[in-house]
Amino acid sequence: MSSYVYLGVRTLAVIVLVAAFWPVLGDVYDGMLLGVASVFFPVGMAANAVSGQIYFDFSAVARQEEGMYVQGLLLALGLALSVALVICTPAMSILRRAVSLAAVLLLLFVLHVAGISLLARGLWLATQENSQTFTVGGVMTGFAIFWALLPAVLGGVWCYLYWLPHLKAVGKSPQRS
Repeated sequence: MSSYVYLGVRTLAVIVLVAAFWPVLGDVYDGMLLGVASVFFPVGMAANAVSGQIYFDFSAVARQEEGMYVQGLLLALGLALSVALVICTPAMSILRRAVSLAAVLLLLFVLHVAGISLLARGLWLATQENSQTFTVGGVMTGFAIFWALLPAVLGGVWCYLYWLPHLKAVGKSPQRS
């Protein structure tokens, strides 16, 4: 049983390390994310990465005086969980972990681009004066639910595919790797 605790503590430590480095890397990641995602924004809408936040400026396309901030850390939590699960996967070679980590980071970047693009489009639709279907609160609620479930689903799939077979094969507590 102590090996399970070790595996859990190791995974939690990697999550904390990724979160600790996020203030340094966050604006760079958010800038790259917005550079790609802005291609899919409505015409006239802009977004900037500023001090760990993403600022959506839709004053040019909607009758609003100011835009809206979204915490960039929201994106980092799922990223940290996914990175930790890949790095701490038991019985996986270093090379396979590196390739898996690159693939997971690419997948998450694509999902982040899609999520930010859809959020921008939803905010734009919600701020139009004739909008009856979308509200800013509804768009933000949908975004929060999507972003809360996405890391959990991806992490669950990863654990089912890679952690569970190893733990079943060992038939007892996992070996330290």
